[in-house]
Amino acid sequence: MTEHKKILIILVLFCLIFSSCDKESYDFRDEYVGQYQVVERLQSYGFPQCGAPFQSVKDTIITVDYGTTDSTLIVLGREVWLDSTGCYYAYHYGLCIRNDSLWSSYMAGGLGCGVYENYEGYRISDKTSYLPSINLVNTTIYNKNPFCIRVNWDSRVLNEKNLKKY
Repeated sequence: MTEHKKILIILVLFCLIFSSCDKESYDFRDEYVGQYQVVERLQSYGFPQCGAPFQSVKDTIITVDYGTTDSTLIVLGREVWLDSTGCYYAYHYGLCIRNDSLWSSYMAGGLGCGVYENYEGYRISDKTSYLPSINLVNTTIYNKNPFCIRVNWDSRVLNEKNLKKY
């Protein structure tokens, strides 16, 4: 066999081996995306001018979805990127998603009045659902006082790709 034929056979074998490999597309966010059953705990804080103190506890479902970049997630209306431990921290906000469990804490409001928002729960589905009619922002004024405002962000995102489902 000539030298050219040997090289040609090696190249053909090399191409066959690498073209037959089944390459997996892995997205690290897949293990976080889905619906979570959580307990929502709200507790007010602030000066007497904020109104009567209150607290609320209820069960709810939130959705964790893919963000706008290949490294972010959308959680409770915030676009976050998780560190190597599955956590995200910003000013007055913390989030951890580990082993199908979610923990989120947010201090909503200003220096005088506000609400502590805490969410704790676990993943019940790895699917996200998109509803055709979604309220992206729902603002509530607590205790009829304009200084105590809480904005609820929906964790689902509407875009062209998602709207094509309807």
